[in-house]
Formats: sequence, structure tokens, C-alpha cells
Amino acid sequence: MRSSSNLLKIDSGSAGRTEVRSALATGAFPAIYRRTGGDSVDDSLVRARRMLDEARQDAERIVRDAREEAGRLLREARDEAEAIRSEAFRSGYDDGLSKAASDLSSEIEGLVNALRSARDAILAQKRDMMKAAEQELIELALEIASRIIRREIARDSSCVIEVIEDALRHTSGEGMITVRVAETDLERARGALPAFQKLLDGAHDLKILPDPRVEPGGCIVETQFGTVDARPARQFEQIRRSLGDVGGDAGNTPAG
Repeated sequence: MRSSSNLLKIDSGSAGRTEVRSALATGAFPAIYRRTGGDSVDDSLVRARRMLDEARQDAERIVRDAREEAGRLLREARDEAEAIRSEAFRSGYDDGLSKAASDLSSEIEGLVNALRSARDAILAQKRDMMKAAEQELIELALEIASRIIRREIARDSSCVIEVIEDALRHTSGEGMITVRVAETDLERARGALPAFQKLLDGAHDLKILPDPRVEPGGCIVETQFGTVDARPARQFEQIRRSLGDVGGDAGNTPAG
């Protein structure tokens, strides 16, 4: 018997990538996802990805502007240093040149330290922005997908049959299997009992019961080896937890 978490095959990919679509298509909702053609979910994820790309571009612009400003300040410091040297030579005072060189060295050192601190602060801000943007993308994509899945369930109550079949495919062994469904899905689910038994090759005793914990379109499958929780709310929560750390590395781009 596989645990319910094994229903979710999630590929987070490289840093910053969020494969919500993959989780939906291969997780607890493959049948419902196929019913929608995936188009509505895909379009929504494209829009969400565009938002994240815009956030990345803003972060890159901040870093680029900071580098340009640092370069400008350094050029000004060098120009000022050259002016001090020229003035000292024109005055002909060795002590003036020595003092100018000392002052210049201290000034440049302070400027370099300030620029390094500014760069570190900007890069930290960029990482925070990217992490926040990635997490917002996850939440937005899941919210959109949740609405689409629930709308499809409400539109066609036969979805529960395919959800039950998907859950039963994750069972193994023999013995009693109890399928718990929403009261509104009970009659339809019991009507499909022969199809469920055929799916299991008759290796199980199967009963279907109403359960107030189960929302329409979902089910809980219980066996002696464990439980498959295919309630939509539960599955979306598992996807959310599984993807929750994806944004953690999103802003970890090397300093340039």
C-alpha cells in the first residue's frame, strides 16, 4: 500500500521552478485535469509565471543600477585622487603629496567598504524579493487550479468515479477496502461498484460509505495497510507543503 503522499509526483526542477501543473496532472487529480484539457490551468500558470518573470526583471534592474552607481562613484573617486595628485605636484610640496596620498587611500578604502555593504544589502533584498515572488506564484497557481478543479467537480458529479478509480490504483494486497465519499456522491459511487471490483480484479471486499469529512468529488480509501486520502482539500494542502520550499533557492543567484 502506498501512502497518500505518493499520489503526488512533484518535480521542483531547478531553483525557482514550480511544477504545479505536473503535480496536478500526475497527482490526485489526473482524471479531472484531463477533463479540463489542462488548458485553463496551463493558461493561469503562464500568467503567474509572467508575474514572476517581471519580479525577476525588477530585481535584476536593481542590481544593475547598483553596479552602475558603484562604478560611477569609483570613477569619481579616481578623478578626485588624480586632481589631488596634480594639485600637490603643482604646489611642489612633498608633504602635501604624502598627505594627499594618505587621505586618498583612506577615502578609497571607505568608499570600497561602503560599496561592498551596499552591494550585499541589494543582493539580500533581491533574494528576499525572489523568495517572496516565488511563494506568491505557488499560492496563486494553487488557488487558480483549486477553483478550476472544484468547478469541474461541480459541473460533472461523475468526476468522483474517476477520482475513486485513481485512488484504488494505489492500493495493493488483499482484504477489505472501504471507500468513503460525500453523501451527495454515495449513490453514484455505489452504482459504479462493479467497475471498481473489476479494477481490483476481485481481490478485495469493497464497501462504499458516506462520510461527512469528505467533500464532493473526493474520497478516502482505507485498507488494512493504510489510507489514501484523495479529498481535494487534502491533496492541495500536500501539494502546497511539497512546493513550499521551492522558492527558497529562487534568489540565490551568484554575485557578479
